[in-house]
Amino acid sequence: MFNGALISVNGQLCLFPRIQTAKQEAGVVDIPACIGVYHVYPQTWAAEQVNSIPVEVLQGNMQKIFPEDLRGIVIDPTGTIMFGLTAADVKGNPHAAILTAKPPFKPEDFSPMEVLTDLPLMKNIMPLSPTVIAGRPEIARGNKHTILFATKNEDSKKWQITGSTTFPDVPWVGENGNFGLVGWNERVPIPGKPGYFRFLVHGCKKENDIAEYAIGLAEAYERPDKTFTIIAVDKKPLLTYKEATRGIVGHEPDPHKRVIYSVGGVVTDDEVKLPVTLFDNQIHLFGIPRAEMLRVFSQ
Repeated sequence: MFNGALISVNGQLCLFPRIQTAKQEAGVVDIPACIGVYHVYPQTWAAEQVNSIPVEVLQGNMQKIFPEDLRGIVIDPTGTIMFGLTAADVKGNPHAAILTAKPPFKPEDFSPMEVLTDLPLMKNIMPLSPTVIAGRPEIARGNKHTILFATKNEDSKKWQITGSTTFPDVPWVGENGNFGLVGWNERVPIPGKPGYFRFLVHGCKKENDIAEYAIGLAEAYERPDKTFTIIAVDKKPLLTYKEATRGIVGHEPDPHKRVIYSVGGVVTDDEVKLPVTLFDNQIHLFGIPRAEMLRVFSQ
């Protein structure tokens, strides 16, 4: 169980992890068995599985496209969630995709994913509104600091790239490393600066043939069209691989990667609760105080 988005729906915290029946294999396309639906109880932060969504439900008539890493936002008062996800083909090419799900999140409450074939290959698909998504272009392998925005044309129903923003270099990612999107629900507004907010990103830096991930803090401005501009990224990460895995037993499926990964958490009164995947088979909740989210960036 891994890469589960934590989303507040009508006062209930829900976790939507990817579940596999076989171990991850380096260089092999992930084929999940299902998407789990868990209720999470903030009194104890215990999780209870309430539903299981077979992968075939999400695939619809595209049985050779495999859903990965659902990031979601609630889009209406009934609790309907719009998920952005990567749809990987058998060669591992990442296509942007979306789907919707409504409470109580049984299999019949999930729509098949819609693969956005008009868009370039993209990963880390994150909805910003019902008609705007963000994602990282896969073709920018030399410099994965760019995030693209795509908007749905209400007349043609087609999606098209309408803008971009770029992350600056920071030591824990580096010029040749890459940034990725975490989620959209755990952003924290900056007091006294309307439109400005802090949010979480993951970054990867490659040294000695090992790619090591960390989760860090970015500052951005939300534009009127619901996209955003990156203002700055803290030069010191919030959560490193060493910190996240301290005291936790596990084994990396790929010896060339040290991965900590998240697809989104929630903001409580005093902190951000972030589910973080370790070793591609465990999810651990980390609490990030609001004061830490709003700290002065390191120079």
